[in-house]
Amino acid sequence: MACICKLLLVCLLFFLLHFPVISSSFLSNFSSNLCDKVEATALLQFKNSFLIDPTISKDIDCCQWDGVTCDPLAGHVIGLDLSCSQLIGPMISNNSIFLLHHLQSLNLGFNNFNSNIPRELGQLSHLEYLNLYDSGFFGHVPSEMAQLSQLRSLDLSSNHIIAMPNFGEIIANLTELRELHLYGVAINSIIPQSLTNLSYLTSLQLSNCSLQGKFPNDIIQLPHLQVLDVSSNEQSLCQFHNNLPTGAVPLRYWISRVAPFLGDYLISFLTQISRLLIQFFGDNSLSGMLPSWLFNLPLLELLYLRGNQFSGELNHINSNNNSLGTIDLSYNNISGSIPNAIFGLMSLSILVLGSNNLSGTVELDRFSKLKSLNDLDLSANNLSVTTINENANFTITWPQLEVLKLSFCNIIEFPSFLRSQENLSELDLSNNNIHGEVPKWLQDMGKESMNYLDLSQNSITGGLEDLRSWPSLRYVNLHSNRLQGPMPILPLFVEFFKASNNRLAREIPLSICDLTILRVLDLSHNRLSGEMPQCMGNFIFTLLLLNLGSNNLHGSIPWTFGINSVLTTLVLNGNQLEGRLPRSLVNCTQLKLLDLGNNKLNDTFPDWLGALPGLMILILHSNNFHGRVRTTKEEQQPFPKLQILDLSDNSFRGIFPSRLLNGFKAMMKDDGKNDALQYIDEKLFNNFECMSTESIVLTFKGVARELSRVLTTLVDIDLSGNKFRGAIPYSIGKLVLVRYLNLSHNNFIGSIPPSLGNLNVIESLDLSSNQLTGQIPRELVNLHFLVNFSVADNKLDGAIPHGEQFDLFENSSYLGNIGLCGYPLSKKCYLPLQPQSVENNPQSADFDEWKIILIGYGCGLIIGLVAGYYIFHARTPLWLLNLLRQKKFAIARASNKWQRQQEG
Repeated sequence: MACICKLLLVCLLFFLLHFPVISSSFLSNFSSNLCDKVEATALLQFKNSFLIDPTISKDIDCCQWDGVTCDPLAGHVIGLDLSCSQLIGPMISNNSIFLLHHLQSLNLGFNNFNSNIPRELGQLSHLEYLNLYDSGFFGHVPSEMAQLSQLRSLDLSSNHIIAMPNFGEIIANLTELRELHLYGVAINSIIPQSLTNLSYLTSLQLSNCSLQGKFPNDIIQLPHLQVLDVSSNEQSLCQFHNNLPTGAVPLRYWISRVAPFLGDYLISFLTQISRLLIQFFGDNSLSGMLPSWLFNLPLLELLYLRGNQFSGELNHINSNNNSLGTIDLSYNNISGSIPNAIFGLMSLSILVLGSNNLSGTVELDRFSKLKSLNDLDLSANNLSVTTINENANFTITWPQLEVLKLSFCNIIEFPSFLRSQENLSELDLSNNNIHGEVPKWLQDMGKESMNYLDLSQNSITGGLEDLRSWPSLRYVNLHSNRLQGPMPILPLFVEFFKASNNRLAREIPLSICDLTILRVLDLSHNRLSGEMPQCMGNFIFTLLLLNLGSNNLHGSIPWTFGINSVLTTLVLNGNQLEGRLPRSLVNCTQLKLLDLGNNKLNDTFPDWLGALPGLMILILHSNNFHGRVRTTKEEQQPFPKLQILDLSDNSFRGIFPSRLLNGFKAMMKDDGKNDALQYIDEKLFNNFECMSTESIVLTFKGVARELSRVLTTLVDIDLSGNKFRGAIPYSIGKLVLVRYLNLSHNNFIGSIPPSLGNLNVIESLDLSSNQLTGQIPRELVNLHFLVNFSVADNKLDGAIPHGEQFDLFENSSYLGNIGLCGYPLSKKCYLPLQPQSVENNPQSADFDEWKIILIGYGCGLIIGLVAGYYIFHARTPLWLLNLLRQKKFAIARASNKWQRQQEG
């Protein structure tokens, strides 16, 4: 939040103010141009490599730039703070920043470099402070980091897929460290013993690092350690030794997974730590009744039991506790009502009780008695929260809150006390029963501080045409209301905006092109018209999800999807879009979901999308796609991750190529991950919890269904409503993970391949309205999960298989096949008549056999005499040999042509 506020104040400057900058009056006492020329040139080159203010001139002393700190005597750049500077683009190995050899402090936090951590950072040997927090780096932490032996503070937290297999080797050389923050870095090893040598360490954060093994007690005994966070790691990390230290230990924060450690020994340990101020047991799997003794620890300031499985009620809270300032019991199974004792905790500043089973009615205004309160969360319980109407004759003085979350609290109106909240930064009133228009005073609260607003799932009417009164706003969720009018104008630094399922109309404003750090945009299910702004293809470094489905947009899809795009989800379903698919979509190498269904697109099959390594869902149904479905010749395994393919209701023709099916590797082999109810991109937007934005429309069993969260177990192929011909490829039986297969309303011929019996998890199989012949394979009886089956309107014959699921299907599954018989049809199957007369009258049977034999011999004798006479006179039957040779060649040519067609 602070970073965004600074950005607004210095939007015409180069760097963001963080460290003290040497004033120009002070610098003038030493030199008129202090900055070293080589370093000034390096800074200018660095500026030119990113999208930053072009007005910075080399004529201005670089020591006067905001964010730059210089040595007042030598003029060398010793400090550089680029945090929150919207730097976009990779940091390459020859970046000029590595020429700043005297640099002691470097802050690159809150940017988007989208590259590996450069090894050349190890050249900055004088660095004491290095902050790469949330900077878009990925890959391995380079071993060259060990060369920064003077580091006092290192923060690599919250980057993308960072791995640190050489953790112990790097840390062993960084003996001057005071702060080490590696939240989310995949260390994947035991805690190295070298950590115990960091005798100056005051803060150690190793949360969510996949740590393993036993926790070294020597770390707790580090003399200056105040903050310790090892939460959300492997369960084996819970195995603490029994000789835990006692006495005066200056440990202020202890965050750990301690399930096996809970008990009487823990109680005695806690009471012996005389300076224990804060106790963390969060995000574990602790269960049982809520321990009553926790509320009575005399020195306890913070109780953090978030994300466990505790049950019971809050009856043991001591209202006379004058030190307890924070209670976070969210995401447990705590029941009962909110006790009166809570309203007596005068030191309480944070009360988070969300996502429990609390019940009853609570008057919101009672919390106004807690004059130190700045964070209140009662969301997702069974509470009914009442508020005082703004027309009441008396007023209540509330403390200045920073966070208020009242989701699922049965609130019917906006709480009137919000009009006095000047410091509010997060407001969540989602999933309530709020009706009417947004009050005008709402946008007057938290003008400089509001960064998170969630009003979704209410019945709010009217419009919010301009949200720029909250310049720091980053997250806005307005979906599923009754908002009307144009799309709101958004603040410059918004990252998440969702307004789906409303009544917004008119065109998408061009001001959206100014949102340079937008990550999620969902405007689906509105009444928007006009064309898509072409700039939407230019959000290449930030935009992760774009959903404009179910509107009235027309024109073409933007053609400008750039290289290095991070787009993972593109949903344009249900519009009036025309023209061809932009070939620049191939630049979106991280694309996982592409839904272009229900438009007027006119193109051939986009085989070039097969090169996208992670594409999981491709939906093109109900457009004007045409021609043969082909595969790119040089693509060995097209669409290797594809799980959903929907080409239905187009004009595709020809034989569906087996080679394409052979590329669907994700549909073939069960790697064990499909057993769990996981969701596509479950962790993609973990900062915003916005998975519900990925809504797509699929047609199963003839019914269109919207899936707001796409299970990774869902594997679907829908080729219905086209003009495919030829035989159903036998190789379709390799796709053993397919659950829904629809080949109906085509021109497939031949028999039903018995290989379909290999699809042992299939739930729906529709082969209706084709030209299929032959019998229904007996192998299909083994499809135990099949609940929807249709072969209606074909040319099948023979008996319908009996047993298992086939005994449950109705007549409609088989209608239009005059040759089929057996249950459930009324037409019975009659076995061939048994020659019963043979058993009763063997002489008659022998006579019938002799008649057939004599007729055959007679015909053969005549044909043989004629052929022999001709050969005797013609000597050599050349005409016969030539005829046979011609027929042989013709058959071979036809076979080769058919084979080429099958291979696409």
